[in-house]
Amino acid sequence: MILKEKIDGVTTILEHRPYHPSVALCIAFNHGSRDEPLNMNGVSHFVEHMLFKGTKNKTAKEISYYAESIGCILDAFTGKEMTGIYARFLKEFAKSVCELLTEIVSYPLFNSQEFEKEKEVIIEEIKQSNEDDEDILFNLFFQTLFPNSSLGMPIAGEIETIKKFTPEIVKKFYQENYTKDKMVVCAVGDLDNFDVYRQIGKQLFLKEKGEIERKINEISQANKIGVKRKRDLDSVHFVLGKKIFLKEEIEKYAVAIFNTSLGGSLSSRLFQRLREDEGLVYQISSFVDFYVDVGIFGVYFVCDKIKLEKTLNIVVEELIKLKEKKLTQREYEIALNYTKGAIVIHLENPLNRGFNLAKNEFIYGRCFSVQEILDTYTQIRKEQVDLVTEKILNSLKDFSVASVGNISEEDISKILPKELQ
Repeated sequence: MILKEKIDGVTTILEHRPYHPSVALCIAFNHGSRDEPLNMNGVSHFVEHMLFKGTKNKTAKEISYYAESIGCILDAFTGKEMTGIYARFLKEFAKSVCELLTEIVSYPLFNSQEFEKEKEVIIEEIKQSNEDDEDILFNLFFQTLFPNSSLGMPIAGEIETIKKFTPEIVKKFYQENYTKDKMVVCAVGDLDNFDVYRQIGKQLFLKEKGEIERKINEISQANKIGVKRKRDLDSVHFVLGKKIFLKEEIEKYAVAIFNTSLGGSLSSRLFQRLREDEGLVYQISSFVDFYVDVGIFGVYFVCDKIKLEKTLNIVVEELIKLKEKKLTQREYEIALNYTKGAIVIHLENPLNRGFNLAKNEFIYGRCFSVQEILDTYTQIRKEQVDLVTEKILNSLKDFSVASVGNISEEDISKILPKELQ
């Protein structure tokens, strides 16, 4: 059962699952790193960190000790379009956890001493990410697809920008952008007392309406090649992909099936050809993701530098083959059932379900039951998957590529298949 209501300007969504002994509670904001000015890249992520660094009633240490004393796992996240704080806990502690999250969101201190310590923590986090080849690659890929755009910038920001932030800057940004009209409270689990969760909207101390609106449909022209040369690597981390624009919501379901069959499962074409048949890679997959005004599709793999040209040629060969001949009926059926199964398993986790409910509320203004989602997938026909396949793979020339490894942009230009040039 799903209950949705507006309480003192705050959308509250409750999904009762009496068979779950625990509860997931999420306070989410329709605000992410893409909503930042370029010169403040990383400020949303900084806000996320500072929410745990003390309130008017509790120090950072007291927040941690109190949360764990009531069996509460407390954390937060920042994405491209959504930021939030969440908790997992046993249902008997619901009132205490709701009060704690309300206090954290309503009265963060942005204390200068804690601020400077957390700045160093965030810088260490960025340094760690800058040493992770996969993180480097996907940050580079986004910068290549969305140049001169906040959507293309790393969520955590860059060190030089972070160093310039002050408590006053970050606090003001929080007060102006984290407001009730951009907020959703989601609780999923054994909610034996709905009124406890309703109190969050009534007790929150936040501005009613934000001052900054998200800029959409301002998608910049993509660059062709992004390269980060690392001479100490034998392997090359590589991604090729593009922006996708879909007019109908039903197309997103068809794209998920397309993606599963191409590179989203062990039986997929790319996995079977590149790993099982050719033995060229250990890791290969395709991916799709959607934002409010644009989607992305891509293929990611890791291979030895000397195998890169052959691997890339076979990937392109498989894309062309799929475009021209489409999926077989059997491939479609396997991908459909696998996609549905993966979604159910993912949403069985109450925290994942809470994020899903919040995202759907922000994008569509409504909640979809798990059964509704499954029913929609069941209605997708092979012909619809064929149509989105044609749309995405119609021309490979609008694909961008990015790589991390001991290889230069000139090297990549020389081996890039003509279909991608």
